[in-house]
Amino acid sequence: MGIMFTVYYAVNVGGPWLIGLIAKQAGSARFAFDASAISLGVAVILWLFFRHLASRSPFIENAQAVNRR
Repeated sequence: MGIMFTVYYAVNVGGPWLIGLIAKQAGSARFAFDASAISLGVAVILWLFFRHLASRSPFIENAQAVNRR
């Protein structure tokens, strides 16, 4: 859990700064909008992938079996 929060906050703090720096050097905000759209697309793909992994988890099957009793 600690690794997840470390990565989460590092991306949330460092991401906008890095995107802003690159957009400033490019001289246009277009890069910032493009990077935001790409990251949203990647987030949706990862969400679907993690849902797929969770559906195959034996922990989910055990929890569903407990609820049926």
